[in-house]
Amino acid sequence: MSERISCPACPAVYEVTYHKVAFRDQDTFNCRKCGAEVTDWSSSRIPQFKLVEDGGETNT
Repeated sequence: MSERISCPACPAVYEVTYHKVAFRDQDTFNCRKCGAEVTDWSSSRIPQFKLVEDGGETNT
């Protein structure tokens, strides 16, 4: 199952899929377009992110 999340600082949109692992992972995901933090987690349900909409020109 997947879901879509948007960057809070730019128009980038990511498709997120989750994978269950045997250990707890704590990390953050930063936008590949602008570098802003999109989400964080502390779970054994690990997200994987795929950029699906970048909103145009790259700012970096």
